[in-house]
Amino acid sequence: MREVLGVFILLCLVWFHYRATEGSFLKSFYLPAIFIKLCAGVGVGLLYTYYYNGGDTWNYFNQATFFSKIAFSSMANFSALFVQSKYELIDGFAFINQPRAALMVKVVAIVNVLTNSNYWLTSLYFSFFSFVGVYKFSAWVVHKFEYGKVAALMLFLWPSFVFWSSGLLKETIAVGLIFWIVPTFFEWQELKSAKKLLKVLVGLYLLFLIKYYFAVVLFVVLILYTIASSLNLSSKSLLHQIAIWVLMLIVGLGLGGLVHPNLNFENILGVMIQNNHSFIAISSPQNIIIFYETSRDWLWFLINMPKALFSSLFLPLTFGRGKLLIFASLENWALIALVIRGVLKVKFSELRSSTILLLASFSYIFILAVFLALSTPNLGTLSRYKVAFIPIVLVLVIIANKFNYFDERK
Repeated sequence: MREVLGVFILLCLVWFHYRATEGSFLKSFYLPAIFIKLCAGVGVGLLYTYYYNGGDTWNYFNQATFFSKIAFSSMANFSALFVQSKYELIDGFAFINQPRAALMVKVVAIVNVLTNSNYWLTSLYFSFFSFVGVYKFSAWVVHKFEYGKVAALMLFLWPSFVFWSSGLLKETIAVGLIFWIVPTFFEWQELKSAKKLLKVLVGLYLLFLIKYYFAVVLFVVLILYTIASSLNLSSKSLLHQIAIWVLMLIVGLGLGGLVHPNLNFENILGVMIQNNHSFIAISSPQNIIIFYETSRDWLWFLINMPKALFSSLFLPLTFGRGKLLIFASLENWALIALVIRGVLKVKFSELRSSTILLLASFSYIFILAVFLALSTPNLGTLSRYKVAFIPIVLVLVIIANKFNYFDERK
């Protein structure tokens, strides 16, 4: 019976969100967009059930089922598990030394209260959370940019992004937070509202708890954008802007790396190389990116950086065995075609007015693309992780193509 209540609450949340959205261009597409999103979440569960034989999504759910039974049996247990993180109360808890995974279990356990521990219904709640963030970002894109309507719609239709930002995954929560934070940040920039700034900081903190490297990169880029705007950097020459931005970015990343041991200057390359070797050891040869090997860590990073960037953005491109590989390759060839057309269509003079925003966007994409590919050379896992930046790529590319099917501004 609680499943019925869970469905009812979810429908109410969808309805209230629909009613709360402004009567804009996107509202006409709201219902089909959220239907696709919820179906994608179910698809993720089916893929992990029949293709990956369980995987992260089912591990989180199964652990959360045990967690919620003990946590909600008494206030003492609730406090011990949720507040004090005494995971030893649960026999065989799989994530006792993995704080981010354990936090994910806590989140799932809370949602399970509404769904009576029904995996499929719980996954719909996660998909809805992601949808709320993406919808806010898409509405901002429509408002902010010429030719933004097609770009915004693409975020509800681009197959890999819609799919891998849905369902019961940490990336689903991360996407919801990232693409809620970005437009809220620009609202704060315009209104100088302390409430908006607080929302941004809370969102970044929650993102840090789930995916700390996403949060650190996003935080650094947003801080640098704020500094560059206050310095009126756009009034300087293009080369001057780029030089100052790169210098600030190096300093910002150095300081940002201090918030987590894995990201500081002394450890980050070792962590990347260790993760790289770990993924290669457990991945099939046709699903991995082969990087050049060197005896020096920084040389390994520098010579592999271009390949890592290209791999994150455009691989796989081969039509090998398996429907998943074929679909992924078709999508990537389409993206390459759009990039080429966009480069040919865009004019240099059109970029001058948005140099700071473009530098911030390119930096965010570049850092995450390179970091993720070098750390996660498995193409399947990389497709899942890159949902953190691929919407920015899509927006830039679609706007550069100047599709004006819905835009009245020309």
